[in-house]
Amino acid sequence: MADTASLSDPGIVLSGPWTGGWSCETGFVSDLLVRCGRDDQGALALLFDLLSPVVTSAVSLSVEPQRVGDCVRDVFVDLWRDAPGYRAGSVSAVEWIMDRVATVSVRFDSPGDVPAELGDAGLISR
Repeated sequence: MADTASLSDPGIVLSGPWTGGWSCETGFVSDLLVRCGRDDQGALALLFDLLSPVVTSAVSLSVEPQRVGDCVRDVFVDLWRDAPGYRAGSVSAVEWIMDRVATVSVRFDSPGDVPAELGDAGLISR
């Protein structure tokens, strides 16, 4: 399958160099998100196992290396918090998740989120 397939196609399989070898049907990911919205911690664990390599790769594009782990954690915290609002079929689950990745990455790339003592000590420069 071409890497340019539409993510909104219900039966596509995501694969390609940008996934780090991860492959999953979007219906399965959507089901896991719905389950997270119902407080299913096992579903969150599966999402983390499936998506953390992709999320880490995406976050690494815009976040300083020493902050990537915290950013990835916050993506999954936000995902858990926002999952009750996910409506299967309204948008691709992967698109919905990557939107959270983008939102959290921007927060971590913002100078305002650096504690003053780190910036003042020259530990983090902006």
